[in-house]
Amino acid sequence: MKISLFLLSYFCLFCSISYGQVTISRQKVAIDKPKSSPISIIDSYSNIHLFFHTKKELVYLRYDKEYNFISENKLAMPPKAYKTLIGYGITEDNQINLYFSNEKNKKFYLLGLQKNKVVARKEIIFKLRKEKLVSIINYNNTFYLLSALKDASKLNLRTFKKDTYHSTLFSFGNTHFYNKDGAPAYLSNIMDTDKVVLIEDNAPNAIENTSKTIKVYPKKDHIYISLDHRNQYSRILDLDLKEGKPKLRDFPIPDSLFSESKSPKSNSFIFKDRVFQFKSSWEQFLLLISDLDSRRVLKQYSFNRQEEIAFKNTAIIQEDSLSSTRTRELEKTKQFLRKVNNAETAGLVAFENKNKLQLTIGGFTKIEYDSEYYTVPGSPSDGFVLNSNVVLNPLAFTYKSYVRTKSVYFKTLLDKNSLEHLKAPIKKNIFDRIRSHSEYQYSVSMETIFKHQNHFIFGYYEKESEYYFLVKFAE
Repeated sequence: MKISLFLLSYFCLFCSISYGQVTISRQKVAIDKPKSSPISIIDSYSNIHLFFHTKKELVYLRYDKEYNFISENKLAMPPKAYKTLIGYGITEDNQINLYFSNEKNKKFYLLGLQKNKVVARKEIIFKLRKEKLVSIINYNNTFYLLSALKDASKLNLRTFKKDTYHSTLFSFGNTHFYNKDGAPAYLSNIMDTDKVVLIEDNAPNAIENTSKTIKVYPKKDHIYISLDHRNQYSRILDLDLKEGKPKLRDFPIPDSLFSESKSPKSNSFIFKDRVFQFKSSWEQFLLLISDLDSRRVLKQYSFNRQEEIAFKNTAIIQEDSLSSTRTRELEKTKQFLRKVNNAETAGLVAFENKNKLQLTIGGFTKIEYDSEYYTVPGSPSDGFVLNSNVVLNPLAFTYKSYVRTKSVYFKTLLDKNSLEHLKAPIKKNIFDRIRSHSEYQYSVSMETIFKHQNHFIFGYYEKESEYYFLVKFAE
C-alpha cells in the first residue's frame, strides 16, 4: 500500500513538472449545492475574488495577489425576482459591483462590495423599450449591455458604473443589410441572439463557439461584431468605444471555386489585426487571411477533395468527447469535406501557441450534456449563463466547450508574421494541459479558469475533502 501511494505521489509530481503547473492554494470550504461554476474577478490591486452562486446565498472567497487566502464570506442573495447573476464591474475606488437580472432581463439589481463588506443593494430601473438584447459583455472589469433597436440598423451600448450607466448609439442606418436569403433586412432582424457568442481573445476556443454566425470580440477600445450569415462575404462592425463612432468593413470570399456548389459552409474569425475566413463545399476548400484595417488579402490556402491537405499539421480528427474512444482519424480529404458540409455549423479558431500561430478548422454537431458535469448555457439550473450570449467568465465557458465537443477538424501551424506554413508538431495548448491535469484528480467540480499576472489559473472543488484548489499554469 505504501509503495502504491508513493508511486501515485511520484506520478502526480511528474505530471505537474511535465505540464508546468503548481498548486498555489488549497482551502477548506463548504459550498452547498452550487448552481454552476464560480465567477472570478481580479480587482485593481490584482487580488482575486471568487463567487459561488448557491440556492441560498453567494459564497465569496478572497485571495491576495500572491494567492494567499484572505477570507470566506456568505452573502445574502438579492430579492427573489433577481435570480440570475449576469455581470460585474470594478470602479476606480475598487468597489466590486455584481449585477443581477430577472428571468426576462427587464429588471436589474446591484450588489456592491468594498473591503469585504456590502456597501450597496439597489434596483436599477430601466427598460429595453423597442430594443432586443444582443449580448452582455464583461470586459476589462466593465459591464456592458449591447442591444439592437427594433426595426432599425442601430446598436445601443450601455456602459455601467455602480448603479448608473450611459448609452452610446452606433447607427448603421446608411448601410444595406441582407438576411441569409439575400432579402433586405434591418440589422435588428439579423441579430438573432441564439447565434451570438462572445469570443475570448488568444484562447483555444472551441469550434462549437466559433461556428456561430455572429461573434462579439471585445478588444482594447473596440468591440468588433462579425456577421457570417451569408457565404458571399464576412461583414465586420467596429464599435469604437473612445470615439463613439461605428465603422463597417466587408471581406468578400471569391465564388470562382464554388460556382457549382450548393450552400457551401463559410465563417470567419478575428485574431489580433487579422481576419481568417474560409469557405467549404463537398468539392473545394478555401482559406483567406486578410488585414483587419486595410482588408488586403495577405495569404490564402486551398485544396479540393482529391488532394492532400498540404498545410495541415495533424491528421483529420473526428472527436466525440462523450464516446469511449473519444477520437478517431480520417484518412481522406473528401471525408473531411463531406463531414464539414454535413455538420450543423462550421468554424475556425486562431490563437498563438508556443509563439506560433495555430489554426483549428472544422465542423461541429451539437451534443447533449450531462447536467451534473456541465451546465448547458441557457439552462434554468445555470446561475451564470443566460442563453449563449450571456457569459460571465468567457475563458471558463470556452474551456468547457473545448473539452465537451463533437466535431471534425484538423490543425495547422503558421509563422505568425509571414503566415507561411510551418512543418512542426502541434504542442499541447493550455486547455489540453489543464484537461490532462483535471483527469487525474478525483471527484472534481465547480471548475473555473481565469488569467492572472500572465498565468492561467485553474480552480476546482474536491467534493470528498471539501477543499477548493487553485493551480497555476505557465502559458
